[in-house]
Amino acid sequence: MIAAEPGGPVDLSDGAFVSGEGSAYAGGVTTSSGRGKTPGGRGAAPATKPAAPPPKRPAPTKVISEDRSSPVRLRPEEWICAWPREAIDEPLDEEVVVLKVLVGGDGAVEDARLVRDPGRGFGRAALSCARGTRFEPARDRQGEAIRAWSPPIRVRFYR
Repeated sequence: MIAAEPGGPVDLSDGAFVSGEGSAYAGGVTTSSGRGKTPGGRGAAPATKPAAPPPKRPAPTKVISEDRSSPVRLRPEEWICAWPREAIDEPLDEEVVVLKVLVGGDGAVEDARLVRDPGRGFGRAALSCARGTRFEPARDRQGEAIRAWSPPIRVRFYR
């Protein structure tokens, strides 16, 4: 169930959405008579050449273990990021940036990446905050701290 304040936007940035494209419906093409015995039978659309897959970006940093019994977490202390200078004169009171961080076994940030940047300096400010923050590292099944990427983190800016 998704709940939102009346008239307000629904924030779905915590969840993962998977989408894709296809050249035809997976079940084949149907005809108005509905008598086909196999998908893509009589009246099927001609097959199209699938688009080339996007080039693979090499992973910037290898994660030591994908087996995480406990993911990276932000420590309980409050995390406040300064309002970016570029947005001081903007008619905004709130903004949200989504990022991910690569956290070492010691809780230090090794890398940070923007997932969603609204611009006007907010992404840069969020990255700066993240790089100066200590996290609770992910843990493997044996409870050992491991190097791992965090789940998406929403950084909220308020004036």
